Amino acid sequence: MTEEFIDINEEKATDKTIKSEARAIKHIERVLKEDKTVHLKDWLINKDNRNGLIGYLKDNSNLSTRQITAILGVNRNIVQRVKR
Repeated sequence: MTEEFIDINEEKATDKTIKSEARAIKHIERVLKEDKTVHLKDWLINKDNRNGLIGYLKDNSNLSTRQITAILGVNRNIVQRVKR
């Protein structure tokens, strides 16, 4: 009897580039610097900017909805409604 194993790359499913709130904040600061915006609140007024950043954080971090809400200072429902 021969045994065969299927290699599953579980690392990709759990590998997120942003692993903490501190890294998320650094990423946000880098985005703001690239866009030459002084304040996060001013940048988040633009719906496309806001939703893009929320989607990025959802896809590339292990942060919860509450953590993203706290970092960005937006309503929890806004974070929940953004599609990945």
